[in-house]
Amino acid sequence: MKGIDLDCIKRYPWELEFADKQTYEMCVEALRRDGMLLEHVKFDELNLTKEQLYNLYLIAVKQDGFALKFIKEQTEEICIEAVKEYYLALEFVKEQTER
Repeated sequence: MKGIDLDCIKRYPWELEFADKQTYEMCVEALRRDGMLLEHVKFDELNLTKEQLYNLYLIAVKQDGFALKFIKEQTEEICIEAVKEYYLALEFVKEQTER
C-alpha cells in the first residue's frame, strides 16, 4: 500500500504493517497507540541506534505488556515495565528473577 506516511499512522496506526518505507517516527506513533504493532516493525530496514531500538521496545511494552513477546533482547527494565502494564506478560520474560 502506498501513501502511508506519519500523518496516516497518527490516524491509522495499524497501517504501519503496510508502509513501503517505515521511519522511526512512524514506529513511535504506531506503538504509542498499539504496542502489539511491534510485531510489524521492519527492524531490518530501519537503521536504528541502540537507544532508538530500546525506546521502541519501552514504548511498546508500556502501551501493551504483551508486546514483550516480540522482544528478543530483553532487559530487566523492559520486562518490569511490561509486567507492570499487564502482569500476564510475565509469561514472556525469558530470564525470570526474584525481582
